[in-house]
Order: sequence, then structure tokens, then C-alpha cells
Amino acid sequence: MTEINLAVGAVQRERLKCSASEISGDMLELQELITDIKRQEGMEDFLPSLSSAVEELQTETRILKEMEKGLGEILKCFRDTETRISLEYQQEKVFQIRIDWNSVYYANTLLKDMGIRLRI
Repeated sequence: MTEINLAVGAVQRERLKCSASEISGDMLELQELITDIKRQEGMEDFLPSLSSAVEELQTETRILKEMEKGLGEILKCFRDTETRISLEYQQEKVFQIRIDWNSVYYANTLLKDMGIRLRI
């Protein structure tokens, strides 16, 4: 006849329960690792499009900087031209009136036709 020691069986049962719990924990960790690996694999597919977007943004940034530089050159040219014209005007003391008095109208009638003469 075989004796069964219930106390030893209870201890064995607790050990198995602990082992099962540890194995369940290990399985959860492995499942999390599998999920992380799948995410990373998904990221690998996303990486080329992300890299492409970064390259496009770098290109756009370079173009915007070139446009900014070009606009700066245009503004500098405008300022230089404005200054040059102003200096030439002051040096020559030119006071030219730029109105063609022969084509000045009042109430849809030429002033000269109304007998009005302008003197400056």
C-alpha cells in the first residue's frame, strides 16, 4: 500500500502553483516582447516615409532660405536704387514737373479748351 502524505502534496501543489505563476509571468513578458518587436517591425515600414518627409522638409527649408536671401538682395537693390535716385535728384537740383498740362481735365473738358492756362 502506498501512503500519500497530504502535507507533502500541498507543498508540491504550492510549488507547482508558483511555477505556473512564474511561467504565466514569463509568457506575458514574451507576449509584450513579441508586441514590441511587431511595433518595431511596423516602424521599419514607417521609417522610409518618415525619412522621405524629413528630406522634403530639409529641401523646403533650403528653398525658403534661398528665397529669403533673394528677397533680401531685391530689397537691398531697391534701397540702393532709391538712395541713388535721391542723391542724383539732390545733386542736379532737378525740379521737373511731370504733368502734361495740355492733358489736364476738369469736368471732362481740357483746361486749355476752357481758356485756363497754368503757370508754374
